[in-house]
Order: sequence, then structure tokens, then C-alpha cells
Amino acid sequence: RIDLALIGVAADRTPDLRVTTVAAGLSHVWDLGFLPDGRVLTTERDGRISLLSGTSEGATVSQVNADLADVYVRGEGGLMGLVVHPDFAQTRRFTTCQTHMEAGTPTDVRLVTWQLSADGSARHASRTRWSAGCRSTRRGATPAAARRWPPTARCSSHR
Repeated sequence: RIDLALIGVAADRTPDLRVTTVAAGLSHVWDLGFLPDGRVLTTERDGRISLLSGTSEGATVSQVNADLADVYVRGEGGLMGLVVHPDFAQTRRFTTCQTHMEAGTPTDVRLVTWQLSADGSARHASRTRWSAGCRSTRRGATPAAARRWPPTARCSSHR
């Protein structure tokens, strides 16, 4: 479910808050990306990208056909952030942040750039991975990259 809040603030009082449910059937929505045509991309932590028809009540939700089999979902890991590229109208590109796994083990946090097709499917345009990766422990994974900020200074490209 996605709720959008509209806030009207007067200098001398508490802000008014109105919450409207725009769409239902989503799970652990992590981020939203507003597209130039009024539609909205969402990431769901458990490894889904969805496309909302708009931001008004009753918006339809369709799942983006994207290969997210390498997303590790546990604790705070999974499919996380989303950014729509400034030139999306021309390139149709957006980037997600995900906990990546290999053979069921978390290996690193990756930024993955996608290209959305007209039919709502997405294909990998490129992959960028944090070189710091995760350190596996008996209790799970500790993101070593979190101690090395900013990560963009330590990125390397992988295709």
C-alpha cells in the first residue's frame, strides 16, 4: 500500500496532514521514482519493481518484468533505493540499489542501472558494484562498505 501525505503549513499552527491510499497490494515499499509522464516506479524490499499508473487514488499497479533473482532479502538487505535518471524521457533509465547474492550468500551492495521498455519490462543496461562488498559472518553479513563513505569513490563497473 502506498500513502501520499499532503501537508499545508501555517506559520502559527501545527501542519495539517491528509493521507490518501493511492495503491494497494505492495509489500515493504522502499523507494519511489516519479516519471515524467506521471507514472511512479517503486522498489519493494523483497525484490520487486512495480509501476503505478499515477499518484491519484485508485492507481493501478503492474509488476515490472525484471530479473531480480540475485537480490539477497534478509534483515535490512534486499531491493532498496531507486533513482530516475534526469534524462529518463530520452533514455528510459533508472538505477536501483540492492543487496547482491551469489550461491545464496550476500556478497556486496550493487547499483544496477535499468532501461524501462514501453511495455513495462526492464532490462539491465549496466551494473555497478561497490568494491568494498560484505563480510560474511555466522550471524549474517556485515556491510563493510558502510564504513567507507562515500561509496562512489570506490565503485567499479561490471557487466
